[in-house]
Amino acid sequence: MDSTGRFDTFDGPNFTGNTLTNNVRSPIEMYVPTFDQLDASSSFTGNGQRIKILGGTVDRSGLWQDLDEDIEVVADFNVQGVANPQLTIADGHVFYMATGVEVYVGNSSDGSLVTAGDIALGSGILFTSSAAVPARGDWDGLYLSSLSEGSRIEGTTVAFAGGGGNLGAIYLNSNSNYQVTTSTVTESANHGLYSGSSTGLISGSTFVNSNNTGVYLDSPSSLTTLGTPSFANNTMSGNGGDAINVYAHDVRQLAASSAYTGNSGRVRIQGGTAATTGTWR
Repeated sequence: MDSTGRFDTFDGPNFTGNTLTNNVRSPIEMYVPTFDQLDASSSFTGNGQRIKILGGTVDRSGLWQDLDEDIEVVADFNVQGVANPQLTIADGHVFYMATGVEVYVGNSSDGSLVTAGDIALGSGILFTSSAAVPARGDWDGLYLSSLSEGSRIEGTTVAFAGGGGNLGAIYLNSNSNYQVTTSTVTESANHGLYSGSSTGLISGSTFVNSNNTGVYLDSPSSLTTLGTPSFANNTMSGNGGDAINVYAHDVRQLAASSAYTGNSGRVRIQGGTAATTGTWR
């Protein structure tokens, strides 16, 4: 490690071929700046606790490899920095999130998150509560802010989030060019996904069993017009509010391939102007 407690990043990964087992606590506890130095050639199983992330900021691009032990996140962490870092999380990761924890992306400087889950060929990625008996709102969620352009949530399940007053388990705030694909949001204390002033694509995803609306697209959010319709093959069910909340300009992006039934409410059009030619399916 260097003088700041980080692993050396030169010609990394630099934590390779190690075995950490039979320890009373975690195999390793560390902050996120050099978490990408943990290599899958090391073994972290057989300890009293999981790998622990203690918080911090990812300020350079890197890949978090799928390790042979789950991860407990005990404090907020950020993805941002002057180098516009992109954090990629490999398929197979399971994150247990402590009470009130949140992942912030592009909050005060540039940064992006790619969760590269593969539910077809792999096991996907899971963010869930660390509580022994999980409940809605145990942790806050994934917050993708205005400087997180190009973030992608793929093959990822987000469960028991929406706490801390967050409007959604996935909260998109002034974000552009986001993609949420083949993912699941379940048991949120508020909306499943909330988009405020953001533009992107949502496809092949499931939003179920949340206290409020499955997908809430607030004004002036919009679904991308590239690859129309850009809200396709999604399922919203079991939500305490509407299936989806949209404004008139986005209704043409709602595909008939999505399922909107089984919620307390309906598809809700909040008003607005449909200024572009299109078909309401």
